[in-house]
Formats: sequence, C-alpha cells, structure tokens
Amino acid sequence: MTSPNDQPRTTHTSTVLTSDQLATYHRDGFVVLSGAISETEIARLEHGFSRNPPLDGTLDQSLTPHTPTYPGPGRYTLANNCLKDPDLAFIAEHPTVVGAVADALHAAPRLSAFVIYDRTPGGGGIPPHNDYKRWRPVGSSMNWAFTIMPFTDFDAESGRLFVAPGSHKVERVHQGSERPVCVSPPTTPPIESYVDSGLRRGDLLIMNMHLWHHAEANNSGRHRAGLFN
Repeated sequence: MTSPNDQPRTTHTSTVLTSDQLATYHRDGFVVLSGAISETEIARLEHGFSRNPPLDGTLDQSLTPHTPTYPGPGRYTLANNCLKDPDLAFIAEHPTVVGAVADALHAAPRLSAFVIYDRTPGGGGIPPHNDYKRWRPVGSSMNWAFTIMPFTDFDAESGRLFVAPGSHKVERVHQGSERPVCVSPPTTPPIESYVDSGLRRGDLLIMNMHLWHHAEANNSGRHRAGLFN
C-alpha cells in the first residue's frame, strides 16, 4: 500500500531532460543519458570507492555454500559508509542527476538510498524483478526512480543490464475508501520483451521503480561496479 500523496505533481518544469527524453521515460519506464557523468567525476567516485571497499557484506550468501570474501566472486554492496566520504557524497547533489530525476518525478527528489554495487569477476547475475517493495521504506513510494551510474561498461563480458520497456505501467493501482491505495501483484513480462540498456561508463540511467529488469553474470576480469541511488 502507499499514500496517494506519492502521485506525481504536475507543476514541475523540466530543466535537464528534453521533451523527447521525458516522453521516453514515461513511455518505456527508463531513459539513458549518455556521458552525463564526466570522466573526472567517475574517476573521483572510483577513488572514493577504493578507500571504502564493500563493508556491508555480500548479496550472495543464500546462493553459495560459503560466504564469499571480498573481492572473491560475488555481488557485494557498500551502503553504510557511502555518504561519509566526500569523494562519494558529492554525486548526491550533482545538478544533472538531481535535475533529471526531478524532471522524471515532476517533484523535488528525496534521496532514500545511496548504494554502490560491485559484481566482482565471476559474480552471478540477478533474475528478472522490479524494485517496488511495499514493505520497505526504500521502494514503497509510488513515485520513485532508480538512478544507475556505471563505473565500467555493462557489456556482454561484464554483464549487461536488461530492461523490459513498458513493464512499469501501474494500471493495477486501486483506490479504495481509505487513504492508502493498494497495488496488485505485478505481472512478469515475457523474457523476449527485455532489451539491453546499453549502459557504458559515465552514462546515467533513470529507471521507474516498477520497471522489470535483470542482469547477467560478470564473466570478465574486471569489477562491474556502479552507483545505484
């Protein structure tokens, strides 16, 4: 359930996304801004990340007989310490990121999660899913977007990120007599509907939180890391 106050406002004037980009976001549930984050800024993020290796554990504990040790093959997360390092925290106020998300949401964004994911060489992929989680503060809003900034190319070797255009539609929202509204369980889109998002180092992906997506395993010799806000 969620509050109807989470619904998008209509008075916002776009400042970063063009009308075509905004239309793409609302039609497909995502939009990619190529090269939105400069090489200098990505290098600064990597510098901050190098001082804060994933300290929050692995996401693969249930998938392996033994808990991986970083940087062994696995999927790791850094969240608790991100905003303590100025070489990571600066991106939270990046005008392109904040402006683009405000355009997509038609409202001033509020940061609810600041996470770096690192899929090390040999780390497994993730199955199709979306990130609407009605039981958690992060992901339960009806007007919520994911931003992804890859530190490396998400290609066929390191693991592509696939999205299902249009799968974010929320016709299943039901307004009752109470203040909360209900959301029926989502319908899983067919696997053939997914397309490669084509993310490259320095791109910015804005994804509707209802959009279905999945990622391949990292079969390269490099880390598949990125910032997920």
